[in-house]
Amino acid sequence: MLLSAAHAVLFSGCADNQTSADTHVGGVGATGAMTFAFMSTLKKNPNQTYGQLLQSMRGELNSGGRRYTQVPQLSSGRPIDLNSKFVM
Repeated sequence: MLLSAAHAVLFSGCADNQTSADTHVGGVGATGAMTFAFMSTLKKNPNQTYGQLLQSMRGELNSGGRRYTQVPQLSSGRPIDLNSKFVM
C-alpha cells in the first residue's frame, strides 16, 4: 500500500463505474449534484464527522424528490478515522 506524504482527502461525486450528474437548483443555478449536496449538508450541520458528511451527502442526493444514481465516495492518501471531525 502506497501512502501519500501529504494528508490528502478527496470527496468524489461517484464511484468509478458511475457518472456524476449536473443539476440546476433555484437560487444557485447550474452546479454538480455532489457539490450541491456537499454545500447543502454543511450549511445544515457544519459540525459533522467525515463519515457523517459522506452519509449526509448520499442522503441529500436522494431527498426532496431528487433521485440520483451516483454514490459519493471518500478517499484519503493516509488512513483516516471516519469518526473524526471534518475540517476544511
